[in-house]
Amino acid sequence: MNTKLRQFFIFFIGLGVSIGLDQFTKHLAVVHLKGQKPFVLIKGVFEFYYSENRGAAFGMLQGRQGFFFLIAAAVILAVLWAVYRMPAGKRYLPLMCSLFLLVSGAVGNMIDRLTQKYVVDFLYFKLIDFPIFNVADCYVVIATFSLIFLFFFFYSDEELEFVTGKNEITQAAAELFSGNCSVILYSMGKAGAMLLTPKGSCTVPNPDVQAKDTTGAGDAIIGALLFCLAEQDITKENVNEVTMEQWQA
Repeated sequence: MNTKLRQFFIFFIGLGVSIGLDQFTKHLAVVHLKGQKPFVLIKGVFEFYYSENRGAAFGMLQGRQGFFFLIAAAVILAVLWAVYRMPAGKRYLPLMCSLFLLVSGAVGNMIDRLTQKYVVDFLYFKLIDFPIFNVADCYVVIATFSLIFLFFFFYSDEELEFVTGKNEITQAAAELFSGNCSVILYSMGKAGAMLLTPKGSCTVPNPDVQAKDTTGAGDAIIGALLFCLAEQDITKENVNEVTMEQWQA
């Protein structure tokens, strides 16, 4: 299984598990809470309280089902596109987890709206009289805050350029590829390195090490790449035949 297929496999496994958990908890709420008094976990603070929500998360925008379907569909398509564009590697695992939580929240509540015309909510913070919510709502909130953290504090601008697909590097590469250049290796410092060919690009994150001196780091990267090419009998005559999967491997 190549790295991209493995990435999608992990994404959809996480998606299935999280959606399954959301639907299971809603089923328990219907069986044990519907038509019953609230189940108090901490008196005056938190309780299980059955509610049928015809709005958005936390009971907002009641009765606008069509609007929610459009928003949920747009989110799902955008996330699938981002996962498809996302470089493979452990560096992007936190981002992928955040994205499948976001989609899980959208799909979990969409299933309720399609099958029942309402969403089952059952989690109630009575202490602050917070709107009743469910596990899918938790997914959306967790995903939103984690994405904000990842975008502003974890990933560099270069690492997130796969979202737009445009940057100074790719623009410069397009000009170089119009000539006799076949492969470009771009060092991004702490963010790792990017390899570009006319067929696409891939990013390799740096290992987590404490650098003592970066003198010659670029030469070391080029030397390592040339060694790998030589081992695979790749020369300037056949380098254009190498696929992106082979480069990533």
